[in-house]
Amino acid sequence: MTEAVTPVAHACAVHLGIAAARDLFPGIADAQRRAKFAAELTRQVTDKLRQLHTHPRLPLHAGHFLVGVTQLSSAGEGIMADACDAAAIALRVFLPQPRDALLAARSSRPPYADDFSPAQREHLLCRLQRAGVWQEKVASVAPERAARFAQTSAEVLALADIAVILQPKHRDGLAKPGGVNAFAGQALRSAKPVYALTFWIDEKQQLHLYDELRYPRDKTWIAPCLPAVLPAPELALDDMAQRVAAECAARAQHCREQATRASAAVVRNCLGLAALGLLALLLVCLYRNTIPPSMSWLLLAPCLLLLPGGLLLWRASGGAAATPARLRQRWTDLQLAAEIAHSTRLFAPGASTDDTADSAFAGQAHDFAFLFALALPADQRVLAQTLTVAHLRRMRGIGQADWQVLCDRYRHERLDQPVSGQRAVFAEKLAQVQQHIRAIGLQSAGLAVFAVAVLLVALAVPATAVHPVGVIALVVSLLAVQLPLAALLLQARRCRQKHRMRAQACAALLQDLQHLSQQLQQAASEEAFLALQAQSETRLLSAALDWYRWRRSGD
Repeated sequence: MTEAVTPVAHACAVHLGIAAARDLFPGIADAQRRAKFAAELTRQVTDKLRQLHTHPRLPLHAGHFLVGVTQLSSAGEGIMADACDAAAIALRVFLPQPRDALLAARSSRPPYADDFSPAQREHLLCRLQRAGVWQEKVASVAPERAARFAQTSAEVLALADIAVILQPKHRDGLAKPGGVNAFAGQALRSAKPVYALTFWIDEKQQLHLYDELRYPRDKTWIAPCLPAVLPAPELALDDMAQRVAAECAARAQHCREQATRASAAVVRNCLGLAALGLLALLLVCLYRNTIPPSMSWLLLAPCLLLLPGGLLLWRASGGAAATPARLRQRWTDLQLAAEIAHSTRLFAPGASTDDTADSAFAGQAHDFAFLFALALPADQRVLAQTLTVAHLRRMRGIGQADWQVLCDRYRHERLDQPVSGQRAVFAEKLAQVQQHIRAIGLQSAGLAVFAVAVLLVALAVPATAVHPVGVIALVVSLLAVQLPLAALLLQARRCRQKHRMRAQACAALLQDLQHLSQQLQQAASEEAFLALQAQSETRLLSAALDWYRWRRSGD
């Protein structure tokens, strides 16, 4: 089993995908006995869940906190929900259909019994109203009952880090599609551990519960881990989005300055080496006839010392980049984390309509599905999940403003604001990139002219007037000049190509944002607004991901 160690124990969500048998006590008809066993089972399951965080085979640190994900569509999952509430584990409820339809649902097979008795309906409503339920959403719109439950089960499992199942011992029929064992098997095939809770009732009518942690076949599981670049000290759940957005952005700016200095250092090294090579070339040209042939090695020695440096710089210019790989990795991780946190902050409740730009249009109960449609790196996806849980917790019980007000604020604050709106930000970036392209073009032209001039000077020296060793010194000194210049030209060419691609991406993004702003202005319903809002955030985060990959590949 492989354990991922996080340097700082930040708050980090670990989702438990919950599945339980629909009827836990099939052989017991007496309601009082069923209630007694249900209460005892709830108590024992609660104890097991309280101990799960410190399970010796689960590599969880102090910052990890558990969040249950359940359909809450059966009596067994109701008991699991009660146990989670008693164990202070928050719940995200994914319903297979709207609440009213679920309460009135009936079996699709004879004798077509109701899924819930009147008492169970009351219990379900009470469970959904608990403070520990941070999210309630409909996870399927399929017309058929079996398809709805299958889709919802797949949604639960996709979000889960650990599968938790509850079933009676020697229970038949659990391997059918959508059943508990099928859920556990799919979790193992998805490389997720399964925490199986199995109970039985002995002859003395005593209920016994035992637990088993099943690992995938390769016995490896890495606990959810936040990006290692997040700031210290530990990030609490309440202020995580604000701190990550602010502190990661500041640290990313510092990394950018370091990268700029590293690139400038490479340019200085190339120019310095070229200057030394030019000096050596001038010495060869001036003293080629005054130094005795036996002493020509005095001209060759300094040239040979300069040549390895030129070769190294030329090789580096065609390789990864001027910026060190570790610095690039840290910079990109910080910037992407800041972008994700900033996007989630947009939907948090603001103190007033005059609040800061990134929370003035806030107050939306959002699970940020647009984030998880993107190919985020694994640690950044964990950050997005944790920020989602933090937002759902904060929004629990908070009302939402009228959608038209939210739409106008979103369009103005996020897209169209003159200074901090994303259209203005990317217009400025486009202007900077275009300026860099022009500067690189001028630099390349100057370097090319200088390289040709040096070559003409070297060719003007008559080879017949120079001792053979002096000829070698002349060639080596010429290479000592030309190799650093070639390194600069190669680096400039690579940078110019990438900046052109960046300019094209910025121009396309600006066009898309303008189109989205116009569509938001014309949105006729809340559904249209939410769809356009998700599309806008997806487009912006896709641009951040493109930048992430671009920088990771080199400067």
